[in-house]
Formats: sequence, C-alpha cells, structure tokens
Amino acid sequence: MTKEIFLSGMTADQLSEMIRESLRNELRQLHPEPSAETPNYLTRRETARRLRISLVTLNDWVNRGRIRAHKIGGRVLFCDSDVEAALHRIVPIKSR
Repeated sequence: MTKEIFLSGMTADQLSEMIRESLRNELRQLHPEPSAETPNYLTRRETARRLRISLVTLNDWVNRGRIRAHKIGGRVLFCDSDVEAALHRIVPIKSR
C-alpha cells in the first residue's frame, strides 16, 4: 500500500519552508530551550565585584562555607542565586 501525495498550487519555496518549519518543531521537542530555572553562573571576578570584596576574601568565604563554589570544566564558578543569598547574609557595620 503506497501513499502518494499530490501537491498543487504550492511553489518549491513554500514546500521547502513547510519542511523547515516541521523540522524546527521536531528539534524543539528533542532539545527544548533552557528554562528560566537554569542557573546563571558567575566567575570569581564577577562574584567578588558583585559582593564588593577582594578575591582573597572570596576564597576565604568559600573555605569557611559562607558561599558555595562550583568547579565546572576546571573553572571555579558561583551560582547567581548563591551570590544573592550571600548578599542578604552580609551584616552591615553600624557607623558611629
């Protein structure tokens, strides 16, 4: 039982675009786009700058467990949400 499809009134460009769109939809299902829940990672320098501390202090905080570091691909990176949490834990010194 052979299925035959006859196309009329459609140009080659329209057929090509229809096939492309169909492939795009299939690929999206196989590889969905990253969601908003995907964490954003910061480098050591970016993290220190955001926390307004030195790289030495950042290393000290990691060693003391005040902020969590992730080794990814041989690099030390910090999750944006961990940096935000560390910002909220910082207690300002009262000025006299």
